[in-house]
Amino acid sequence: MPRESQLYCVKRFRWFLPLFCLFAFPLAARADGIDLPIAIGYGVGIFLPLLLFNATVEAPIMGRFLGIKFSEMWPSWFKANVWSLLAGIPALMVNEILNGWFLPAELGRRFRAYPFFLLIFIFVFFSATCLVEFLYARRIVRKTGVRVGAVTLAKGVLLANFASYVVLGPVYAFIEYPRTDVHEFTSDARWSKQPALTVVAVGLGGQLVAATLNGESNRVVVPYEVRDYVVSADLAQALYRGTDDRFYFFKHGTNQIVPGIGFWCRAPEMDFSPGGKYAAFINRDSLEIRVFDSTVGRFRDVATFGTGDDCRLIWSSKEDTFFLRTGTEDWEIVLEPIVAYKRLKTPPTDFADHYGRVGNARSRDGCWYAYHQDGPLRLAVRMGLGSHLVIWNQKDTSIILRDPAAQLGIEQAVFLDGTGEVLVGVGNFIYILDVSSKRIGPVMSGQEFIALAKPFSKQADF
Repeated sequence: MPRESQLYCVKRFRWFLPLFCLFAFPLAARADGIDLPIAIGYGVGIFLPLLLFNATVEAPIMGRFLGIKFSEMWPSWFKANVWSLLAGIPALMVNEILNGWFLPAELGRRFRAYPFFLLIFIFVFFSATCLVEFLYARRIVRKTGVRVGAVTLAKGVLLANFASYVVLGPVYAFIEYPRTDVHEFTSDARWSKQPALTVVAVGLGGQLVAATLNGESNRVVVPYEVRDYVVSADLAQALYRGTDDRFYFFKHGTNQIVPGIGFWCRAPEMDFSPGGKYAAFINRDSLEIRVFDSTVGRFRDVATFGTGDDCRLIWSSKEDTFFLRTGTEDWEIVLEPIVAYKRLKTPPTDFADHYGRVGNARSRDGCWYAYHQDGPLRLAVRMGLGSHLVIWNQKDTSIILRDPAAQLGIEQAVFLDGTGEVLVGVGNFIYILDVSSKRIGPVMSGQEFIALAKPFSKQADF
């Protein structure tokens, strides 16, 4: 499954989680609406104690307003609390919507705002629970024949739930309060050890954009919608796949469409010549190579040798020469004056200075870094529900980074060699995280990022 589809499914799963809880837990184990997230946090075994607590605290208050003895009121109010857990289902959904609409997308502001949102979430749970229990209390009134006005009944429900929420509210806030190993959230990344390093990403509008870590030199690299890409070190040239799944060659402000290549291709399997005359693509399955001559707008089919599906294609510093790795074999292919092949005994070193979306994990849509290492430091990106980044210093866990609302996914993360800094994508922002000081700051907005640094170099991937 493509990674974008996987993240979409995770997001949708969070919406349907409350509905799953409705059917997964027996009716006899349901209490107030706010009990649902508490039980999700601590397990189903907490349900019954919460249910008994609610009924025991609220029943005498409701009994006083309705004129019913505690011993007679408790069983009925126990049932009211059983049904009121249903209020937690729409309340969870409302809270998810509030998160998506109003919670800031930038991680530092998000952590600072989330405690305030917890108060709003508690109010949503409180309101939904009071509504359900008010309706159930009216049923008790009709069944027992007691004469109680709607205003008095509402006051009783509000006071009874206030008494239980004095305890349940802080418990919920304690469970959901944002905890993080990060010590400092900054407004930018000017403090980075490599402030002039350039980061390239697909911006929120789909265009390929770039910025340095110090927040300067922001610019548009390709003013068209981009999915996967390889760029030159000066960002003057880019070979990319657009949102229409066609390939384009952008050179010095000119966008040239590449005719259909007939197969799927990602950044490790495509590259272009330093002068921009050629662009080459290799089919990972059939090892078919197609070389596009931009001067005439046509393809040249090039035969390949070797076996294996671990294919890498990279251009040399020469305009007419590129290298191919298939399995354990390295080949040099020269295009002019006629196509010539040479199997190399030692790995090549004469590469064009190009960068792209390479990494150690891949889907149909592209490659990325799901794990990485820099000396004693290691990291891993945990995808799926509750996506988070884990960083180890030797064997000890140093930092765990996650979204407090568990909505934003970790896109990828990679060490910047020798700095102790991590470039990480969270949601629609890219950040620098310093491991030693546990400080993090945003670089730019965007996704599908690379940096003009060793981990994303085509030659490092070869």
